[in-house]
Amino acid sequence: MSFKSREEILLTFCTEKMTG
Repeated sequence: MSFKSREEILLTFCTEKMTG
């Protein structure tokens, strides 16, 4: 598991929540 910046993680999390 590669480390991402907090902003990138939050962006991915929000995107998955909105699309999921």
